[in-house]
Amino acid sequence: MLVDRSHFGAHTEFENITRTISHRDSNGNITGSSSVRGTRPVTMHTIQNYWTCKYCSHSWSGRIHGVRG
Repeated sequence: MLVDRSHFGAHTEFENITRTISHRDSNGNITGSSSVRGTRPVTMHTIQNYWTCKYCSHSWSGRIHGVRG
């Protein structure tokens, strides 16, 4: 069972994305499309989780890196 959580910090990474852009004529009809590659910023968090077994009360913890926020 998760009993506590601590936030250890955040940093920004950039991920690659591909967007599709639709081209339209003067009447609004789609005449074609093109793909555009780029990057976007993503905030990544490092979290420390603390668990306790509900049957034997054993406790442990572990960090999770790269949680998007």
